[in-house]
Amino acid sequence: AYNQGDPIVLYDEQNDRWLFSQFAFPDNLGSFSQCVAVSTGPDPTAGYHRYEFVFDSIGFNDYPKHGIVNDSISLMANVFKKRGRNFSFNGTYLAVMDKAAMYAGQPAEMRGFNIGTGEFGFVAGDLDGPGAAPALFATAMSTANAFDVWQIDPNWGGSSASISQIASIPITPYDGVLCSASRGACIPQPDGGPALESLSDRLMHRLQIRDFGTHKSMLAAHTVDADGNGIAGIRWYEFRQTAGNRFKYQEGTYAPGDSQYRWMPSIAMNGNGDIGMGFLLGGPSTYMSVSATGQTAAASGSGLMDAAEISCVLGGGVQEGTGRSGDYSSTSVDPGDDTTFWHTNEFVDIGGNFIWDTWICPFTIGSGGGGNNPPSAVITLIDCNDLDCSFDGSGSSDSDGTVVSHDWDFGDGNTGSGQTTTHSY
Repeated sequence: AYNQGDPIVLYDEQNDRWLFSQFAFPDNLGSFSQCVAVSTGPDPTAGYHRYEFVFDSIGFNDYPKHGIVNDSISLMANVFKKRGRNFSFNGTYLAVMDKAAMYAGQPAEMRGFNIGTGEFGFVAGDLDGPGAAPALFATAMSTANAFDVWQIDPNWGGSSASISQIASIPITPYDGVLCSASRGACIPQPDGGPALESLSDRLMHRLQIRDFGTHKSMLAAHTVDADGNGIAGIRWYEFRQTAGNRFKYQEGTYAPGDSQYRWMPSIAMNGNGDIGMGFLLGGPSTYMSVSATGQTAAASGSGLMDAAEISCVLGGGVQEGTGRSGDYSSTSVDPGDDTTFWHTNEFVDIGGNFIWDTWICPFTIGSGGGGNNPPSAVITLIDCNDLDCSFDGSGSSDSDGTVVSHDWDFGDGNTGSGQTTTHSY
């Protein structure tokens, strides 16, 4: 009945199932729930088992993030307690849901723990490909020089569950404060638009886990002050586990030094060992756009993104009236070829207040075929006679290929084709 959003969609390769989830609460904010649907089979457009996990006694389950591992569907939420008309942060809630029961359409438990207000910025581990992983959660925000990993053992055969911090892995200290504004609203926009929020106080979805047999890799990324002057860049990590030991295998801060701001990242590794990372890009002269880069498997361990940065889509206007730059950033790996990356993010197409558009950007790295720069569309208005207009796209180009066709969207539901075209509005 309540469609408040914050959606998460995940695919479980090992069981060929889909998960859809979002939070829900009545208009008076008197109760809170997490609504979770798991597909009854491999078809995401067919039937679903649907569950409501009530958070009334826990608090408002804000910013929920899921993962799927072998025995559980995991959940991280920042919980807030309501006091009168106001809310205050009441801790990080880490939980697991009974995956086997949910896939069978049976009543299912959620077992969780509030680990306190001193812990923040977590994401839930999500397993890609074959192999095994327990219910892991991690943050780099408890301190600026360690990556903390927590684990829940759900004991679904019994009535209890346990939680523990299983690792604190040293990382190079970073500066996560771009400026003094709330929620890191430090990203400038063109045309005097309000500064955009960087959300630099948390890891970004997903905490991807890969099991290669000889080792397990875990990847994460977040926004940092890259140059000490408030330019947003991306700190990213690959951690490995071999023979029970967890260690930092590589880390890097991606900030090419072109005065552009890069934030809201999401990172993943494909089955070949290539890394793909998508993010928002913008600045004083660049509208909020979506870009991507990556590391080839050949450069593994270098801490460098050696693939060319590509532009997925260019923004076309200012996010007005608010500093929100969206909440959602996700990089997934195509389960069909285990090679292609799919990055999803929000950008601003024509400008306005809370009218983000969603862009889905497929790209490949290294052994998957190398980066592919999209064409640059240049539109020239030839003439307008009243509402009859003519357009020319011959100025368009492709830096690593050839423009082979032109498709037009006139913005009123009509389309066209050809290098030049006309349309009556």
